[in-house]
Amino acid sequence: MSEHTRRSRAVEDYLKAIYKLQQEHGQVPTTLLAAELSRSPASVTNMVKGLAAQDLVVTLEARWLATRTHRELVRT
Repeated sequence: MSEHTRRSRAVEDYLKAIYKLQQEHGQVPTTLLAAELSRSPASVTNMVKGLAAQDLVVTLEARWLATRTHRELVRT
């Protein structure tokens, strides 16, 4: 598996988890996402910063929310 494929799979996993948790809890704190993905909070924070840089998620009071782009990606 190439590095690009692994990275794409990780992005997809994060976006799906954020979408699921957002449906269940509204706002998604980093700690909740970390528990869902079995990752450390620091690792999740780094990944989510990358997702935010790509405009796939937005933050509000240190909680991660899905953007419209994210919802479209998850549904496809």
